[in-house]
Amino acid sequence: MGHWDDLLGLSFERNFPSEEARERLLGEHHSRRAVRVCLGALPAVNMLGLRDGSEAKFGSGYKVLPISKSWTGRSMA
Repeated sequence: MGHWDDLLGLSFERNFPSEEARERLLGEHHSRRAVRVCLGALPAVNMLGLRDGSEAKFGSGYKVLPISKSWTGRSMA
């Protein structure tokens, strides 16, 4: 039996989940929310890593602009 089959088999009494079903569904909700939060934070973590790595390699300040040699100036489209 798979994960989804387990969730489908939870017991409900008069359209209300049992205590076991409630705990299982809340656990499922919290784990899915945690994954969404982690995936949503990836762009911000990436930008902080780029900033910190750039400052460590080239120094900090508004007049520092690191440019990659492999950048061709072409559009991504």
